[in-house]
Amino acid sequence: MSAFSWKKDEHSWAVESTAALTPEWQQCELLFRLPKEVDREYKSTMDTCYWRINFPTGTSRFWMDDVSLREAELADEWESWQAAGLDRHSVVADPLFIDPQHDNYRLQSASRALKMGFEPIPFEKIGPYQDALRASWPIVEAPGVRETRTGE
Repeated sequence: MSAFSWKKDEHSWAVESTAALTPEWQQCELLFRLPKEVDREYKSTMDTCYWRINFPTGTSRFWMDDVSLREAELADEWESWQAAGLDRHSVVADPLFIDPQHDNYRLQSASRALKMGFEPIPFEKIGPYQDALRASWPIVEAPGVRETRTGE
């Protein structure tokens, strides 16, 4: 099965799918989206779309029923994921870090994450600390080990 748009000396675009012929009934689909102007495959001459079903040669008997071409409403990947029952209660939002440009990833009091019950990470308890068992103190960073943001 294929959906394609073709114009001699102008463009050729196609989406294809294959299915094996078996004695049992099977449903086959070919899902596709025509390229939009922002897509690499798009050509301004794409004003016609065709679809085709090719049958193998030498097949003695073949039955096909309910062939249709339907337009489907597109959903983005996140909406499709949620429609499948996954991450239904997830929230996509700015976490409102205090100052991420200077590596301060603590949350502002207005952060939605805090309102949802997120427990702040205890940054003051993370990292090296002075202890009698440490081989060296204070910690001295080697030149070039600290990450920097591009463009700073």
